[in-house]
Amino acid sequence: MKSKRTKIRPFRLSGFFLLILLTGLFSGIPCSNAEDRIVRVGIYDNAPKIFVSESGEPAGIFIDILEYIAKQEGWTLRYVPGTWKECLEHLAAGDIDLMPDVAYTAVREKKYSFHKVTALSSWDQVYSGKGSSIQSLFDLRGKRIVALEGSVQQAEFIRMVDSFGLKMTIMTVPNYQQAFEMVARGGADAVVSNNFYGNLNARRYGLDDSAVIFNPSVLFLPRPKVETINCYRPSTPIC
Repeated sequence: MKSKRTKIRPFRLSGFFLLILLTGLFSGIPCSNAEDRIVRVGIYDNAPKIFVSESGEPAGIFIDILEYIAKQEGWTLRYVPGTWKECLEHLAAGDIDLMPDVAYTAVREKKYSFHKVTALSSWDQVYSGKGSSIQSLFDLRGKRIVALEGSVQQAEFIRMVDSFGLKMTIMTVPNYQQAFEMVARGGADAVVSNNFYGNLNARRYGLDDSAVIFNPSVLFLPRPKVETINCYRPSTPIC
């Protein structure tokens, strides 16, 4: 049986938005070699924001943003694949120059440099199997919940349930696909995910969204604290 391919609508980019994002993101970064414009970008699986397509090409909303900027600035983008946790470790070490889809936290600001203009807004939500009785936070008491390892969702969810004194088993996996598969096959009762991935993939795994929504967040493309991006020179003067 031929699998049905999910169609992703192209993300339409505002030129004014991109100019502000571009200048705010990279202003002040020194250029090590005027002829070298290679920018290393972390990539992991979190469709529709960022992922590798069935044809093996980088895709998603953040990739659209970066490809547009690269075309305007004459960059060559080199994508470095990994899990979410691995990509963040690469960013902190300066092994990549940019990491898309990173929510701001005070802890992360100590490790990475964030630009001022928000790239996307998001929130987190709990998804469970069809027919599940999980509708409120208190329905999660005693349940098995799976989250993305090293994610803001994991940290904020734990903080939230602890504040109510709720006891449950929280498991972590390196990617969202494994998390949703665990719930689909009964290895967990619910999964914590960002709304972009959940809304796109929940039905495919036979899961429903619950009324448990939390942690509205803003997303960025931070760079390392060590200034490693090669040769950014803004094409438009900044007044």
